[in-house]
Amino acid sequence: MRKRPETSRSSNSQQRPPKQPPYANSTTNLSSSMKSIRSGSVWIILSAVIIYSCYSVHYYQFENLPSPLTAEQAGKRGFSEIQAIKHVKALTDFGPHPVGSDYLDLALQVYLFTYSFILFYFILSSLFFCSMFWRKWRT
Repeated sequence: MRKRPETSRSSNSQQRPPKQPPYANSTTNLSSSMKSIRSGSVWIILSAVIIYSCYSVHYYQFENLPSPLTAEQAGKRGFSEIQAIKHVKALTDFGPHPVGSDYLDLALQVYLFTYSFILFYFILSSLFFCSMFWRKWRT
């Protein structure tokens, strides 16, 4: 093995700074550059997981579940999708459906009362602590 020629170490201006990797410079550190390199693989893995999830849902829905039955195939006690849709349409044909009830109004009043009580307590306690600190600061 050859020896390196001796250089004078007395002058600091002749010394070269140590070599840095090409992706690292004085404004960025190594960890942030590694994050940018890693982000591509993260996106690839994330897209693969999403594609696999979509395929799993499709496979389960169209290849594992049975096809819907008609009223004749289901019989008297079986479940028929067609009959269920007819039943839902018959229920919705009664007319307008007003939203709300007495219990919903009562629950709303209880919620608003509780919320206003909590808000009042918070404001009162914050005013108390502010006045306490004001007195302490003033003296």
